[in-house]
Amino acid sequence: SVVRIAAAESLARRGGDLPDRAKARLAVMLPDGDPDVRAAAARALGASGDHQAARALMSAFDRWHDPAVATALGELGQASAAGSLSAALRRPAASADPELASAVLLALARIGNRDHIELVVPMLDHPSSRVRAAAVAAAIAVGGERGRRLARERRRDFARSVREAASLDPGRAGAGAPSPPR
Repeated sequence: SVVRIAAAESLARRGGDLPDRAKARLAVMLPDGDPDVRAAAARALGASGDHQAARALMSAFDRWHDPAVATALGELGQASAAGSLSAALRRPAASADPELASAVLLALARIGNRDHIELVVPMLDHPSSRVRAAAVAAAIAVGGERGRRLARERRRDFARSVREAASLDPGRAGAGAPSPPR
């Protein structure tokens, strides 16, 4: 598996300059039993910028609900991925897994569909500060004025990461564009 991970990471560094044969090999790696192999393949496909990769990534995400695959779908920014991502966020398992919930929220933020604000709102009060910070970034990205207002309300959160995410509100004078918290 170390060799497969290294191969996928090498392809990820190439970015959008991947031959179709390489993308096909990466897609074959997505259902791998090793989560590290799946994650490396997903990162490479997401970095490829190839919207054809979205189908393979969505299939893998629907099967594994892997945070790395959610992140890759967000990198592609393809609206067709929103259904799989939003369905996962509605499941109790996503709420119980802060890494997955955060990845899904940030992917939805990158896709930028305003219809997702209703999925984001309950996550603003999640017990995990990681999820709350991702929800703030998503609210700003997809929620319009309502999302910005909700983000401003989180500037007094006890967690620094949430306060920092809320301070990136583009509606504030001098604030920059929101960057998802890492």
